[in-house]
Amino acid sequence: MDELQTFREEIDRIDQEMLALFSERMAIVSKIADYKMAKDMIVYDQNREDEVVNKNLGNCSNDEYKPYYKEVLDVILRVSKEYQKQLILRSTL
Repeated sequence: MDELQTFREEIDRIDQEMLALFSERMAIVSKIADYKMAKDMIVYDQNREDEVVNKNLGNCSNDEYKPYYKEVLDVILRVSKEYQKQLILRSTL
């Protein structure tokens, strides 16, 4: 097996792990949506988003990766909000 194929298999394994973690995260996002509906809270919380981004960027020890990791975090937060909105909207139908 050539080296490139080995790297690609490693990426595939990591992607599977990321999918499992993403699925776990979205299950918690669903619980958060339920909580926010019960407490009549809004989905968007800028302070919490800033906290999540800053904490995670602080944990990223490779400065070269930080701007890319911030993009990943921004997408995850956007997707999480959209999913919460969908769940809340669906509950009102």
